[in-house]
Amino acid sequence: MNRIPKEERGRFFGVTQQQLSSRYDCCLWPASVCTEPAIRAHSVQNRRVLDLLCSDGHVIMPRLETSLDRRPRTVFQRIGRNRATTFTGLCGRHDQELFATIDNEPIDLSNEQQLFLLAYRAALHESHATRKAAVDTQSAFLAGAERGLYSKDEPSSAGLHATDHLVLAYLTYEATEQLGQAYLEGVWNRLEHTVLRIDAPPSIAVSAMISTDLYSQVLDAAAYVFLNVFPLDREHVAIFSYRRDERLQAHTAYGDIWDASGDHQKYLFSKLILRRCSNFVIAPRLFDKSSEPQKEAMRAYFDANIHPRSVEVEDSRLFLFGSP
Repeated sequence: MNRIPKEERGRFFGVTQQQLSSRYDCCLWPASVCTEPAIRAHSVQNRRVLDLLCSDGHVIMPRLETSLDRRPRTVFQRIGRNRATTFTGLCGRHDQELFATIDNEPIDLSNEQQLFLLAYRAALHESHATRKAAVDTQSAFLAGAERGLYSKDEPSSAGLHATDHLVLAYLTYEATEQLGQAYLEGVWNRLEHTVLRIDAPPSIAVSAMISTDLYSQVLDAAAYVFLNVFPLDREHVAIFSYRRDERLQAHTAYGDIWDASGDHQKYLFSKLILRRCSNFVIAPRLFDKSSEPQKEAMRAYFDANIHPRSVEVEDSRLFLFGSP
């Protein structure tokens, strides 16, 4: 990377910040191209789930904090419930058409259609997020190259970073498209589900698409799991959803959590969420009870595992379900 004056670096920082804060609007309706305006669609149910978790209309979420003078870092911030877990990847009509069953009716853990839709919504959110990240990183790379930070024609860490995000966006799109086809055909049993119950007061909610890091012949890439965690009937449920022909990969990757129990299972869940998920909320009333060292341990662990980094530690402070 070439050194450039601080004033020019400041302008570059401003350009990248503007790009990061911009909206990426599209409707990912699977049946056809939709040009209707996107809304802030919730990936975690607002009226039931977020209502149980919020305090004074807010929940806690991880957010990226950037500065001209230091590397980006994650912080846990209060976010208004009406903005928490939202993504601009669906228009209002198609958001309602896709997810009315899980937004307007009680969740029935024996209902294959509802379980499929929870997984599909997690996939749509991740597909939108990876597209946005690909656009942002590519824009930042081109802006930096124009300012002489690196070459457009020779390999650089910034160029490889942008390419990695493009590949990830494509793989996520491909997996999501397969679920979209199953939705259109009404084949709800395309996915299999492992449902766990966790004894804990309303603490967290998760809607995420995570890799098993194990090969899938279907995708010719890593197999994915769609994870939903939310409070239900005075406890939490955790739903691991995966293609039936990728059951082995899902169990190999996450069977240790399925087989655990009690506080140890909650600890493993907490580490998984902090390590592999970005779309989750924490109840402020529980987060605020955590000590500052515990908050910093959770923040640092999350920060250390932002793609493509991976850091593994054992630390009892990594616990999202209240006091261990």
